[in-house]
This record gives sequence, C-alpha cells and structure tokens, in this order.
Amino acid sequence: MKDWMLKYTPVLLISFFFYAMIDTTHSRAIGDIIFEWLGIPAWSDGCQGTHISIFVFMLLIFIVF
Repeated sequence: MKDWMLKYTPVLLISFFFYAMIDTTHSRAIGDIIFEWLGIPAWSDGCQGTHISIFVFMLLIFIVF
C-alpha cells in the first residue's frame, strides 16, 4: 500500500493542480472556486487581468514534481 501511495499520490496531485487551472466554456476553474471560497480574488482586476490561480497552482506543481 505504501509503495502505491509513493507512486501515484504525486501524479494525482499534479493532475488536480493542473485541472484547477483550466477554465472552460462549460465550467469555471476549480482554483477560482477555491480562491473565492477563501475570500481571495482569483483575478488581479475583478474578472479580468492576471489569473492568479495559475501562478499558485503552477508553483504547487513544481513543488510536487
């Protein structure tokens, strides 16, 4: 069990972090929803500007990698 967790936990985390950055026409990015739940704006200027969750989740991807 421990061997399985060491192999697949980083892959699952990276997959979640990547999906949290994706914004489609059918759904908002999960990262935006998480940031709004925490009270942090997801964009630098309302609903436009720099997408802050991209930087945060990209940093987490590099940390896990």
